[in-house]
This record gives sequence, C-alpha cells and structure tokens, in this order.
Amino acid sequence: MIRLLVVMMVLLAGCANKAPKPAPVPELKKLTVAEQAAEARYRADVHAELAANYYTRQQYDIALEELTIALASDPKHVSAYNLLGLTYMELQQDRKAEEAFATALRLAPDNPDVNNNYGWYLCNRERQKESIPFFLTAVRDTLYKQPHKPLTNAGICSRRAGNQPQAEEYFRRALRLAPADPQINLQLADLNFSRNNFPQAKLHLTRVIEAQISTAEVLWLAVRLDRKMGDRNSEASNALKLKRRFPESREAKLLQSGKYD
Repeated sequence: MIRLLVVMMVLLAGCANKAPKPAPVPELKKLTVAEQAAEARYRADVHAELAANYYTRQQYDIALEELTIALASDPKHVSAYNLLGLTYMELQQDRKAEEAFATALRLAPDNPDVNNNYGWYLCNRERQKESIPFFLTAVRDTLYKQPHKPLTNAGICSRRAGNQPQAEEYFRRALRLAPADPQINLQLADLNFSRNNFPQAKLHLTRVIEAQISTAEVLWLAVRLDRKMGDRNSEASNALKLKRRFPESREAKLLQSGKYD
C-alpha cells in the first residue's frame, strides 16, 4: 500500500511539472489589395511630409533619403516627385530635377503645385518664356487655394524676359486676389520705381513695410525711393538699417559705393 502511494505521488509530481500547452497563435489577417495600397500610400505620405520639413531647413541630403523611401512605398506619389524636383533644383542637378518634374506632370498634368514649381524652375534657368504657360495652367485650377502665387511668378518671369506691360498685368491680377501680399506689393513698388512713378511705388512699398518685411532688398528700395522723393531723414534711417542688419549683402555694398541707380 505504501509503495502504491509513493508511485501515485511520483506520477502526480510528474504531471505537475509538465508545462501547459501554449495557446494557439491567432492567424494574422491578410490585408486586401486595397488595404495594402492604402498602407503604402500612408507610409509614402509620412515620408514625403518629413522630406518637406527637411527641405525647408535646407537639409537636402536627408530630404532625398525620405523621398526615396516615399517613392519606394508609392511609385506614383505626385507630391514626392514634385518635391524631388525642387530639391534637385536647389542642388543644381538639373537633369534629375527635369526628370522628377516630368514624372510628376505625367502623373498629374493639371496639378497646380507641380505646374507652378516647374514654371519657377524654368524661369530660374533662363527659360522665362517657357515658364509662363505652366504658371497659367496652375491659375486655371479653380480649387487652387493660392492662385496669386503663380500669377506673381508669371509677373516676375515676364519682367525678366523684358515684357514689362505683361508683367504688370500679372501683378495686378495677383493683387486683386491678395491685396496685402508683400511679395506682390514689392514687385509693383519696384516696377513703379523703375518707371519713375514714385508716389505709386511708395504706396506699394508702405504695404510691404506694414507687413513687417525688412529684407536687404526692401531696405535698398526704400533708401533709393526716399532719395528720389527728397526724404533725407527716412533715407538715412533706412540706410543705417541696411548697413547694420545686412552688412555683407549686395545691397549694402551698392549703398557703400554710392551706386543708387
């Protein structure tokens, strides 16, 4: 009897030491094709947004890395190609910039951001006349939230091409859409200054200054305009600001050399 009890105790101890059977692992749900595409698109959006942040900080190498990841996730991501074109433009890698913009336009021919940016690329590569149709394509999109920007760019590039009347027309159209925009007013101030229409130039430059825009370009125009209008106190004040805030700028060097015209 005692031996039987010992045997039973050993058997019970053996049972107690056995590990419980693991719970069955639930089978992972397989994503549908649509769900996989949505997930890839989301990853691409995230990395494209990160690239945009690095681009604004002029960290172009990291922006390129993020764009590579974005396009690996979604090879048809228009915004990524658009930003890729801008990044290569800043890096002076024109062939790659052209390829990126061309791909973006092939995927979305009427996209206003792509058309505006490609137009700006062309304008800055001495291809001003080629740039205008792209700006106007951007403007035609009735859902575009900032049509004054491509119109302003069209004005700048028309002026660079020597077409002053056309430039003014684009600036005026842009001004009707965004009357307080400092860039538009600065362009019209400079255009009127070049035509010796000093009161009109002063009107637009005042709007720029009221927007608290104080770049070397703005201050230099203010100095020359004050000089033409005989406001010596304002001229001296703006000249001092230019020298103190932007001592190494091209405008400060022109001031120093007395080349007002």
